[in-house]
Amino acid sequence: VLCDPDVANIDGDSCFPPTYKSFDGLKVDNLPPYSLAKFPQVVKVGGLLDLYGIKNQQDPLQAQCLAAFLMAINEINNNTNLLPNTTLITAFATGQGFSGAIKAATQLAMSAFGGTGVDIVIGTDDDVETESSNEV
Repeated sequence: VLCDPDVANIDGDSCFPPTYKSFDGLKVDNLPPYSLAKFPQVVKVGGLLDLYGIKNQQDPLQAQCLAAFLMAINEINNNTNLLPNTTLITAFATGQGFSGAIKAATQLAMSAFGGTGVDIVIGTDDDVETESSNEV
């Protein structure tokens, strides 16, 4: 049976199957606006990390975080079941300390990708610098 989205079915539903609330099993009257939205074709992901510490020496933990970050991006892009028809692209910025993290996050949000900025920023540390960059 074909469904015409402009014509309601006998029970009053459109072409979409009914959605039920998990806590009481009752039918939901209206779907949330995002439930039928499409994912964007491109999601711009910013990476906030500091490969070199205060003494300007490479931080092996940050290098491992970068490798894991890139591996995850590649895994998501190569698996069509995870985000079909969506590609993740990346930009990176580094900053030391609180003000450096804010500056780096602002750079990603405002200047990356030719001034269009990133859609999301992922930091490697659970510290005040990364948390402060979340406010940008």
